[in-house]
Amino acid sequence: MKHYLLHIMFVICSASLFAQHSKAYIEFTNNLVLIDTILINTKFNNGFKKDSGATLVYEYEDYFYEFWSGPYIQYDKKGNIITDSEFDNFGNYLSYTFFDSNGNIIEDYKIKSVDTHAGNLDEFMANIHRNTVSIGYKKKYSYSYKLCKYYLKKEGNVKNFNKIGNWKFYYETGELKKEKTY
Repeated sequence: MKHYLLHIMFVICSASLFAQHSKAYIEFTNNLVLIDTILINTKFNNGFKKDSGATLVYEYEDYFYEFWSGPYIQYDKKGNIITDSEFDNFGNYLSYTFFDSNGNIIEDYKIKSVDTHAGNLDEFMANIHRNTVSIGYKKKYSYSYKLCKYYLKKEGNVKNFNKIGNWKFYYETGELKKEKTY
């Protein structure tokens, strides 16, 4: 019963997760058959959580594919959150936030669109992540010993987590330091 309810939950949630997916990406992934949901909830030897989330198992032809899906959180050995991520149903990041041990944000990614450059379904499935193109926005924070706080150091667009387009760099005071195009 528990797995049945999880399948229903992921199907319902998937409608909102595909808002930024291209038509070609959706057409390719519609050919995959969801067969199982695996909940992840591991702990360190000291009893604190290590990570929590879920993976979805799909079948296509004679192969099985397992992808992270939904919220996924990683913890340090003291129980503090170090990453808070959100995945679509096929293991693509929708968001990723990295924290220091005090809970301050170090990096923050938000994905705007997911597309594929594969020519056909077999090419797409041969290496789904290599054939996927994600466009997003990254913010990187740094600690100022002078101001005793974190500040936005740089921000800009990313393609598969690599800088593209116009990036802005800031001083500790928040003033624009420079802009650079990648």
